[in-house]
Amino acid sequence: MKVYLFLGHYFLFQFYIFSVTPDKGCEHAVMLHPFHILMSTLGFSTLREDCIGQQQLCQYKESTST
Repeated sequence: MKVYLFLGHYFLFQFYIFSVTPDKGCEHAVMLHPFHILMSTLGFSTLREDCIGQQQLCQYKESTST
């Protein structure tokens, strides 16, 4: 039961990242990265990959906007 609850929170968290980042800029994604890093240390490697992907997306947006 706890696993399903955790997964539910994870998907809601992912939705929050992708919903605020396009409008508010990359600082929101960077602010949320510690959560991903913490979860990745517990064995959730996909969270680490999402964190890296989000950083690359921000770097791409910043490079194209200048």
